Amino acid sequence: MNLRRVARTALVGPILISGGMLVLTLGSANVLAASGSSANAATRSSAASNLPQSSSRKHDHDTIECSPGRVPLKHGQCAVTFADPGAGDKNSVGQQVCFTVSPTTYGSVGTGAGNCAFVKSNRKALGTFSTSGAHCGTALIIATEPAEKNQTHHTTITIICPPPVTTTSAVIPAGAPLPPTGGGWLLGAMGVGVALVTAYAVRTRRWFAPRRLAAGQSA
Repeated sequence: MNLRRVARTALVGPILISGGMLVLTLGSANVLAASGSSANAATRSSAASNLPQSSSRKHDHDTIECSPGRVPLKHGQCAVTFADPGAGDKNSVGQQVCFTVSPTTYGSVGTGAGNCAFVKSNRKALGTFSTSGAHCGTALIIATEPAEKNQTHHTTITIICPPPVTTTSAVIPAGAPLPPTGGGWLLGAMGVGVALVTAYAVRTRRWFAPRRLAAGQSA
């Protein structure tokens, strides 16, 4: 019995099994990461749809806005402007306006004197919205006028979520044309390819050149 041939043949099985395990491990890791990202996105979407809405009717002459309308999750800010130009005999100058955020955990509005401000001579009350850094998605910035029976007006602010981190981000270069779950399968396929080439080399005795040399010298 040729023991060397038996040994070379026995090596082929473990190499192929190792390549297959590499495919399953990397592919499964990416599938789990993608599933987690989808679940997080669904949670954020559900939270946005459950945001409380203003129960008061917005007057045409009262407006509130936050610019820019999209801010980053970390250290994001936008300028809040409530405008009440008044109508008829109404004089809005000096009227107090208080700002709140819903959900409250998404951030807050500061005016330099808490969360309330007074309408200035330009008929505007100003504040600054700052993200909490803990949540991303859509939130409401609400302006309440205590002198107008707590009438409220609101605008929306979008807090941009950071891109999801995948298990292949440290291996695949940034900008590579790979889908979110394709990197692991590609690396696994590469592992199988290496295993096949190695098995082929073993079978064709390319790694056992010393045996041929020894045979030539004995002849």
